[in-house]
Amino acid sequence: MTPLLQKTTPDELTQAPSGAPTPQMERIPDWNKLARADEVSIRRADGSISSGRIDMLSRDRRVFWIIQNDGKGRTMIDKNEDTTVFRRTSDSSNERHPRS
Repeated sequence: MTPLLQKTTPDELTQAPSGAPTPQMERIPDWNKLARADEVSIRRADGSISSGRIDMLSRDRRVFWIIQNDGKGRTMIDKNEDTTVFRRTSDSSNERHPRS
């Protein structure tokens, strides 16, 4: 049996179940700004959420794969699907993606 997908509102992406803030997540509309090993959360049109680390990206950045958290395996994310991508911001991600 397939487990039910978790449905989440956009505000819940930045809050833990207890309501305590989690590390800041920023919306990434331009997938060219994504890189391997970025920690992301993907919100699909049906409200389901997938979270994990980017494993691979296509050259044109229209498709990428994540290794999902909690042992849920690897999944492909396609820009043609109605998805919203959020990336975790932290000091370590700023070191990986220096701004000039």
